[in-house]
Amino acid sequence: ATGVAWIELFPEGDDECHHWIEYLDATNPSGSPRQITLTEQTIREKLPENKRKRKLKLKVFSCGGGEHEVADFSRLTSKEGKIKLPDGRAGFRSSKLGFSQMDGSKPTQVVLGSCQKPGRLLLSIRIYHGQSLDGMEFFYEDGGSDLFGKRGGAPGGSEFVLDTRRGEMLLGFYLRAGVWIDGVQVLTSTGRRSAVFGNAMGGSGHTLIPPRGYSIAGVYGSSGPWVDGFGLIITR
Repeated sequence: ATGVAWIELFPEGDDECHHWIEYLDATNPSGSPRQITLTEQTIREKLPENKRKRKLKLKVFSCGGGEHEVADFSRLTSKEGKIKLPDGRAGFRSSKLGFSQMDGSKPTQVVLGSCQKPGRLLLSIRIYHGQSLDGMEFFYEDGGSDLFGKRGGAPGGSEFVLDTRRGEMLLGFYLRAGVWIDGVQVLTSTGRRSAVFGNAMGGSGHTLIPPRGYSIAGVYGSSGPWVDGFGLIITR
């Protein structure tokens, strides 16, 4: 929300920052961009010739003091991060929160009904949680549902209902996360927010919302005894 201040570039072998891209405008503090589009080519051109082919880590800093690390930029933008959705569109996996290292942790993924064939209208999301996120289930108007993770935690979970008559849609999530996913809050297109289900004080805070021009196609990650990896699948 405060805009992007600068991005630090760390080609493999650089422990300190020697290369960066700055967006701060001293004459207009409120003028830092909220969204930036970068290609691998434009980033690598900022590096000396002898470092351009190395594995590249990015650190993105906001004007509000927040930071986000992309451990391997090439991997994030590679074919590995791209999937074909059931309706034929391309989906892209975001950076993932959580370490996905719990005993028995397995990959899990849900493509939302809006990107399935035929399309299905999302009515509500049920969050399963105790002091961490066990899973979430997406319920549709046709009576079906898709489960991400497990139905664990408190019996019955906590349900958040969308006001579909007003055209309310899923906008994104606010998560509390560290090694695993401690808690989750649902954000909607009308500005509504659910409670933070799980441990509202655990880990650190992260907001996952698709960039302008994109929408949520699904969620992916991993689940062991509870959810230990979470990211968005986005599409145009």
